[in-house]
Amino acid sequence: MIKVLLFFYIINFAKANLECFSHDDPHMKTFDGMLYEFQYPGDQFILYDDFSGTRVTASYQSCNYNKAFCNCAFYFKKGNRLVFVDFCSNSEPLSKLIYGVSVDNDSIGVHGIKEMPPCQTISPLQENNESAWRNVTTFMDTFKCARIQGSNYYDTYVIRTVERYFSESVKVKFQINKLSMPTLKISPSQSSYQNTGGICGMWDNNKNQELYVLDKNGIIQFTSDVTLARDFWKLHSRYNKDVKIEKRCPECNLMAERAIYCPCDEFDMFDTTNYNIEYPNRTTYCKVPMFDCIKKYLSIFLGLPFQHKKITIQHNFKTLSTK
Repeated sequence: MIKVLLFFYIINFAKANLECFSHDDPHMKTFDGMLYEFQYPGDQFILYDDFSGTRVTASYQSCNYNKAFCNCAFYFKKGNRLVFVDFCSNSEPLSKLIYGVSVDNDSIGVHGIKEMPPCQTISPLQENNESAWRNVTTFMDTFKCARIQGSNYYDTYVIRTVERYFSESVKVKFQINKLSMPTLKISPSQSSYQNTGGICGMWDNNKNQELYVLDKNGIIQFTSDVTLARDFWKLHSRYNKDVKIEKRCPECNLMAERAIYCPCDEFDMFDTTNYNIEYPNRTTYCKVPMFDCIKKYLSIFLGLPFQHKKITIQHNFKTLSTK
């Protein structure tokens, strides 16, 4: 019993200071502290944890006069709920607000989009304080958002999942200002020990076992080749497909997730033709890109023409119904 409690204490202590980060252009640090460079565009699973049903994708686009790639978005998914911040369109930013997508039997398509209310402000000392977070409003029954108090050129926000035990909460911390997101930090749940995937690596307190891919049988293969990890952990990976091997990737059997990442699409869940897109990316994967989907949602409030069907939108805790 003492050994079990000691193990629990060690994991809990490590978790308190544990984070993976994607910084600037971007410099990466895995959960176990390995540093490496990730100079590639596109959308990647930065944290993939089926054990807790949580995933975080990070998006990168050209920056610094096309000399590097920088953070421009993250999508934070728990179950059938998703929150995201997306600045990846320099010419036409999506919004300065945090949006959410909630997919339920009576909430799909554009009416599954939610606009997060303003995040409550907490002090830096309360960032990991369970009592302080109890007073933070819950969004979509799944997330809590807080702005960290302090004067800085960038605004700092923290989004947490709502869990039965605070130590099981997954945390995303980020800084934003206009179209810049210099820092994105991820902290996993306590039970995610030895269960994390993505370009944040395997959290197992072993720097020699960080980035990995899965073979067609789902067997872990650790690698020091960042390009292999990049290809495998792409949001819409073709890993193992291009060499005529049975598809094995993070989304192989998760067609239903298109309803979350592409809420405005109308598609057959069992239609696998989207797998055959030659170079899938954040726009071609969805028939209606998220940018256009949000515009469709906002058109209700702007009074622009809209489809004639019943739609229910949650906006700052108010409900609007149109027919």
